[in-house]
Amino acid sequence: MSRRGESSSPLSVLLSDYLPLAYFADFLMPRKSKLIHLAAQLKSIPLWLLLFYIIQQTVGLSGLFVPAILCLYLSLEHYRRYRLIVDTPTTHLSTGAQGYVELHGMARLLENETFRGRFNLPPTVWMPGVCTTEPFILDDGYGTCLLYPNKAEVFASNSDTHHNVVAIFAGQMLYVLGELRTSSGVNAQTDLHLRTSQILSQWKQQPHILLEGYDKDSNGKLDPEEWEAVRQQALEQAKTDIQEDQLQTATHVIDQPTGNRLFMITNIPPDRLQLRYQIASNIYLLLWLILMAIAWTAR
Repeated sequence: MSRRGESSSPLSVLLSDYLPLAYFADFLMPRKSKLIHLAAQLKSIPLWLLLFYIIQQTVGLSGLFVPAILCLYLSLEHYRRYRLIVDTPTTHLSTGAQGYVELHGMARLLENETFRGRFNLPPTVWMPGVCTTEPFILDDGYGTCLLYPNKAEVFASNSDTHHNVVAIFAGQMLYVLGELRTSSGVNAQTDLHLRTSQILSQWKQQPHILLEGYDKDSNGKLDPEEWEAVRQQALEQAKTDIQEDQLQTATHVIDQPTGNRLFMITNIPPDRLQLRYQIASNIYLLLWLILMAIAWTAR
């Protein structure tokens, strides 16, 4: 999968040393995910109060219908994210699971990559305006996979570091929701026939073991039906061996899910994120009811 061009705003590069300014500069990009994520934080409260005041002063209380609808949308969207975090089971890369998954693991640079990011900071896998599209590795302790952040909603917290910047550093723990796909260069069908033949050849070198296990009529030789049982057992053993080889040599990739499902990469712990979305959903639902009541009364 090829890289894509940088998508972060140039302003965020200049302001990347200052957390609030850099976040706001990157937030200005036309992505609804930025609005949804910002709306779930306490620092968005002054912005909403200012918006409500401007609407009330310009068009009157009846104009609060518009922010009321926005609050309903944010409530539903935050609830959807809350349910995704709660309902999606955690997967380990060693299980061979495919499809939409939840993963926990450590961020790492690519193999043979010694440094990325700014020289006055630790090795960085993602940072607005500096490195936002390059893939990096997630290591969950059971295996590794490639993450392609260019299509993901990436949100970083600086609470785990001494650096007041918006970034994800190598070595930080990540929480990921996305589509897990696995590719392997092995030709499974050809390899299955070859591996089955190898197993049968090995077993033929120990005929006494074959006779003990498969000579059901104890006549000292294997008839066609008994030999078919041997062949089926060798085939099953070959399938098991190939699956193990594929898990060791396959490339796991987390990418954008099909449909409208969330692709998220963050160093914010999932329990904290879950609580944030749950509270935000309830608050915006309450705001929707209040604003609708005020606007309806003012008609």
